[in-house]
Order: sequence, then C-alpha cells, then structure tokens
Amino acid sequence: MTSQRKADTERVKRREIYVNDETWKGIKAAAKQGDMSVSRYLVQCHESDAPRGNLGHLIAFIETLQCIDQDLRDIAFALGEGDRRQIVLTLFKLVEIERHLRAIGESLKS
Repeated sequence: MTSQRKADTERVKRREIYVNDETWKGIKAAAKQGDMSVSRYLVQCHESDAPRGNLGHLIAFIETLQCIDQDLRDIAFALGEGDRRQIVLTLFKLVEIERHLRAIGESLKS
C-alpha cells in the first residue's frame, strides 16, 4: 500500500534566513532549551498565540505584579500585628494596589 503524496503547498521545503550571529545563537539556544529543532522552534514561535515584540510591556507587567505581591505581604504582616496605626497604613497599601491594578488594565488596552 502506498501513501498519498502531499500537495506541493503542504510539503516542507528548505528555507534560508539572514540573521546576525548573536540572534542565531539565541534562537539555537531557545530551540535546544525547548528540545526541538531550530525549524520547529521558528514555526512554533510563528504559530504561537503568545504576544511577541514589545518585551518592555512584559517587563513592566512583571514589575507591577512584584509590587503588588510585596504590598500584599506588607498588608498580611500589618493585619497580623493588629496595631491601629498599622491597620491605617494598610488601607493606604490597598489604595496602592488598586493603582497598580488600574495601571495593568491601562497597559493591556494599549
């Protein structure tokens, strides 16, 4: 029994790309880390629904989440202490968290 041949548009073909050495080194390392060939890695990156491009937004997002995490730790500590002054300061921390969350919302719109 013979297998059916793929249509010409479905066949994989050898391609050539132009990149500098540093970029190529990064691509190869990422592919190796993902335990896949460079070809498969590039195809997967292209097909991925993950946002690409603006790494600055991602870094800012992570930094904001870290701030929120620290604020929540501070709040938990303050509530554990039970000091009235600490509880009032905790309210200010909650306002800071709200501002961080609003900033995240605004950044996701752009």
